[in-house]
Amino acid sequence: MQLETFEKYLQCPQCFGKLNRKIDTLFCIDTNHKYPIIDGVPMLLKQEEQSMLSKDMDTAVQMKREFKQNFVSKTIQVLKKMVGSTLHMPISQSVVDIWKSFDDELRLEIGSGTKHSSPLQINLDIDKFGDVNVVASALDIPFEDETFKLVRNIAVLEHIKNPMRMVDEIFRVLQPRGYVYTEVPFLQHFHAYPNDFQRYTTEGLKTIFRKFDIVEVGVCVGPSSALTAVAADWFELLSFSKNRFINDLFRLIPLLLLLPIKYMDYLLVKNPRAHELASGLYILCSKPDKDKVVLG
Repeated sequence: MQLETFEKYLQCPQCFGKLNRKIDTLFCIDTNHKYPIIDGVPMLLKQEEQSMLSKDMDTAVQMKREFKQNFVSKTIQVLKKMVGSTLHMPISQSVVDIWKSFDDELRLEIGSGTKHSSPLQINLDIDKFGDVNVVASALDIPFEDETFKLVRNIAVLEHIKNPMRMVDEIFRVLQPRGYVYTEVPFLQHFHAYPNDFQRYTTEGLKTIFRKFDIVEVGVCVGPSSALTAVAADWFELLSFSKNRFINDLFRLIPLLLLLPIKYMDYLLVKNPRAHELASGLYILCSKPDKDKVVLG
């Protein structure tokens, strides 16, 4: 999505003032804070956020860069995807129907990474990946109140040090009767990019989204995927190696042996207790009308 399409909805992440554009820079009209525009992407991070993130992001990016430079490692990555432990369950029909109902509405994807954009989707992330439209923090979403009809975030909340602040920001930028869809890991290993802070149960999700009306909570990655992933992680520890190539070779062994098991999730997710051992969970919420909002 082009900046011109959503520029009028942007606000300063530091003082919430309106932003004016002059060539390749956005200026806050209240405080004169400046934010560069690089290749059409506004960089709306506070200075302290940029400083905190840069070191962690540089380390993570460098690790990935070094790994991808090795042809053999690339081959291992392809094999891991083919026999990987994760089997994402089909999204429930109610969620799909809601997404389709907002095809013509402006929506926000937080932590989009390299996901492709749809015509009316704004991709927000803390780094300038290929399809990111706005570089900003989920703790200070640089958009005006009640801008969006739909907000999605997939595997983001666990990486946020102050997750309640992010949820409050989603509440702020979402229109009344708009929807937020969130996926989080439950029984998954530590995965820092750049950090990893928490896991959630279904009750934990309901608690953190308590200001919203809960529409649906369920399993997006099942117990069999959790079992396969733990086995692969455990086997990887046996390598006692810091070499990523060797570690991935060790992971491949249980992934190959346990490949059929993950498909049992198509059956197990129908069990009412599946959420107790799930690899990943989701929650769909709607923002209540203003006269029905419960604070706290």
